[in-house]
Order: sequence, then structure tokens, then C-alpha cells
Amino acid sequence: MSFFNTLKTDFYKLFKKTPSEIHLALAVITYAAPIVEGILAVVDPSLVPVVQPIVTRLETGLATAYSLANEGTASGATLGTTLVAVSADLSQIESVAGIKDAATQAKISTVITETEAVIALLPTSAAAVAAGVAAAA
Repeated sequence: MSFFNTLKTDFYKLFKKTPSEIHLALAVITYAAPIVEGILAVVDPSLVPVVQPIVTRLETGLATAYSLANEGTASGATLGTTLVAVSADLSQIESVAGIKDAATQAKISTVITETEAVIALLPTSAAAVAAGVAAAA
């Protein structure tokens, strides 16, 4: 069972209701942050100059998404746009970082999957944003 599905099940057990998209986004962001923080420790040192700017964008993107979701004032499209950028940066790290540690590579792949799952749940306008970014890539 994925983190995302476990979260939905546990949330229901605790609060007897289905989590909103915002609850899920906050949980995935909280899950992703320490993984992103640890990426540079497992990257080939020669690739740090390439990976560091991506990690910086990821940290900023996750913090922005967290603030948007936590305030509760952002539209799904705004949060979706931010998470689409985070997902794209994670995919870029996955392809250029040369991470040899299988456990770390699996965590990054899981964060990408979970982030995309949250994006898919956001209102239609956010899904359209995600589709547009995917089509442009």
C-alpha cells in the first residue's frame, strides 16, 4: 500500500472522514521535505553543482506549496501549479543525480508518484495545468 493510500485510510480511522485534497497535499509535502533535504548527501560529488540548484528550487517549491495549502486560501490551480513544478524538479533530479543508493532512489520515485496523485485530486483547473506542463515537457 502506498503512503498516499495509507494516509487516506489512517485519516479516516482518526477523524471518521475522508481527507480533503489540502490534507493530502500537506501530508505529501511533509513526507517529501526530509527526502529532498537528504538528496545532496547521496549524490555523486561531481554532480552537486548540477543538482544543487534543483534542490534549492524543490525546497522553495515545497515551502510555497506548504504555505498555500496551510493557509487554505489558495485555489487548487495555484497549489496544483506549484506541485507540478515540484514534480518536474523531482523527475529532473531522478534523471541527472546519478543516485546509486536504491533506497533513496525508491523514496524519490515514491514522492513523485504521491505528488502526482495529489495533483490529480486537485480541482480540474489544476489537472489542466498539470496536463499542459506534461504536454510541454
